[in-house]
Amino acid sequence: MPPGAVVTEGRTRILVPETRSRGGPGRIERDSVFFNEQMAFNRDVSIMLLRALGRPDMTVADAMTATGSRAVRIANEVPSVEVTANDRDPGAVPYIEANIELNGLGNCRASAKDRKSVV
Repeated sequence: MPPGAVVTEGRTRILVPETRSRGGPGRIERDSVFFNEQMAFNRDVSIMLLRALGRPDMTVADAMTATGSRAVRIANEVPSVEVTANDRDPGAVPYIEANIELNGLGNCRASAKDRKSVV
């Protein structure tokens, strides 16, 4: 498991790096993998939208997922959705996988593809 701290957002536990955003957008102290605490409301809105759509056959891709916070929250809080959590940085995958495991998710998968590798 990568180093970090576990935070709870919504009904989801998320392993995040110790070094993370402080003081708002544009003030992110980061290594290569980051977590922006100030985007929690935005992630809440994503979940509310997917719940409101209420379609059981939806798939979601979070293409620049970093720790996987949005993707894992969606998979955990909207369980009828299949989610791909992708970040081109292979260093993000251990965080994504740890967060999938931390929440016991079977509807979320980690990926480390670059746009060039899928075109």
